[in-house]
Amino acid sequence: MFPDEAERINKMKTRTLAIGWLTAMLASVPLVSHADEKADLSKSVASMDAGGKSAAGQSAVLERIAKDTQVPVATLKKQQETSGLGYGGLFIANTLAKATGKTFDQMLAEHQ
Repeated sequence: MFPDEAERINKMKTRTLAIGWLTAMLASVPLVSHADEKADLSKSVASMDAGGKSAAGQSAVLERIAKDTQVPVATLKKQQETSGLGYGGLFIANTLAKATGKTFDQMLAEHQ
């Protein structure tokens, strides 16, 4: 075997392995559509809103939102009173505010 031929064969093996690895990696990545994401978000919002229907549930939902968003429960209660948002809306607005560097009020204004 000539040196150039051995090098060519090694390159082909490397490419074949790389293509196989990439194909395996892509096959293991779940494909999630925007419709699926929207449905999941809608379910989460509905679950939060339903969970807040009792006094104990309200406290639990607010504590969870506070933990996830680092917004104090007292602030969340005030936001809810002034905005009229449900628990899911509070979560989304505060999460987006944190992610974008905007305020809750700015997110609320964009929503409206």
